[in-house]
Amino acid sequence: MQNNFNFIDERDHKLKPLLDKIRIEESHQYCLSSGLDTESIWPMVLQGKEFDTFVAANNHVIAHCQQLFSRISRDFSDGFDLFALSDANARLINLHSCPEILNTATHQVGLSCGVLLSEASCGTNAVALALRYREPMIVSSSQHYGRLFQAWGAVAVPILGPDYKPLACIAILNSSDTALSEKLLLAKFIAKELEKFYVRPSAPSLACEDAPAVMKPTSAPKSVPRAVGLTSRQHQVLQLFAQGMSYKQIAREIGISSFKTVEEHLDAVREKLQVAHRRECIQKAMSLGWI
Repeated sequence: MQNNFNFIDERDHKLKPLLDKIRIEESHQYCLSSGLDTESIWPMVLQGKEFDTFVAANNHVIAHCQQLFSRISRDFSDGFDLFALSDANARLINLHSCPEILNTATHQVGLSCGVLLSEASCGTNAVALALRYREPMIVSSSQHYGRLFQAWGAVAVPILGPDYKPLACIAILNSSDTALSEKLLLAKFIAKELEKFYVRPSAPSLACEDAPAVMKPTSAPKSVPRAVGLTSRQHQVLQLFAQGMSYKQIAREIGISSFKTVEEHLDAVREKLQVAHRRECIQKAMSLGWI
């Protein structure tokens, strides 16, 4: 089955929240029946040679992910987001945020590379459920089981292969529950970017230690559709901007001498989308299916 990210919440907005609530309640029952103490949960983490092997096997993913998270947090984050990538087994590969939030996540919550985010390790959480059901999940702070994540709202999106099996999972945690729907949209965008890395035709085995450290941004399609009120050039600039390119990189890609022209194109897109900031163009365009 080809993965086109046609998730249930995009097909039926009324069914998805109810289904998620049922799944979260079932997860709570599992945690209770397993005897997990809500106050004493502390995540399981790899140590010694197992940890070293895990890091070595994921070095290329960590490098690529760190670069992507840095761009995303710079351009789209509210400054309070904690970005997390786990493997298909819910084992945490990479964390990214500002130093204060990383310090809290590491020392108060116990999150770090190698931590297992399964229900048996951390209780009910968005990553474990997203990987189990192979669909995006929203879990508010009050819906988490145990003290670990009770100060965090979270969204998670699985990265699925062509056979629909999970390859990894991207999550965004935030101390506020008020903008989780927007965080989910951002997580879906990141998941699509990481999908290119995981399932690209020439992708090496994830355990291969000589894999390339950094992937170059994907070029814009040579044939840009004349969609929905945008000129071909505006759409091309928007596509490249959505891939995380800087204004100067976009200018070089499309063959113009000044990045100011790129800013003008993005401002034109912003006006047509009726958003306040350029970075909001991507979220609005994704919600409209333009990119």
